[in-house]
Parts: sequence; C-alpha cells; structure tokens
Amino acid sequence: MLTSRSCPHTGILNYYSAAEPFLAVGSLQLLAEDGVAWRCYIADHPASGAAANVRAAEKQLKAHVRIAERATSQDGIAAAA
Repeated sequence: MLTSRSCPHTGILNYYSAAEPFLAVGSLQLLAEDGVAWRCYIADHPASGAAANVRAAEKQLKAHVRIAERATSQDGIAAAA
C-alpha cells in the first residue's frame, strides 16, 4: 500500500510505502505541457515515464512499484538461500 503527500514547496506528489514511511519510493510531477511525469526511486529498479493525466501516471507508477518490490523481495530470498 502506498500513501502520498504533496510537497508544499514544489507541488510534487511523493509516494511512500508502509515499509519505509519517510523515504519516497516514487513521485508525480505536473509538466508545463499538460502532462504528468512519474518517477520510481526503488534501488536497482529505477524508472520514469509520462502520462496524459495524474490518474494514468499514478497507475503506471504503482504498477512499476509493485514489480520492483516483488523483484527486490525475490532478490532477498535468493541471497538468503
């Protein structure tokens, strides 16, 4: 589950995971060209993209975060074995 908070200074919408509530795992930024940029900050799985609106950008970000968290947890299981 992700929670979001908007930065009052930049207007960027940051997303946080329940596992680490103080370190953003991703963000959304409104672009001047009527689009929205999204970024994922998960180590070893960074990504970014753009969408036409906030809803679509949020959907893309959340999908990538799920994939990255799944891959990260699988890496941890493989390393422990």
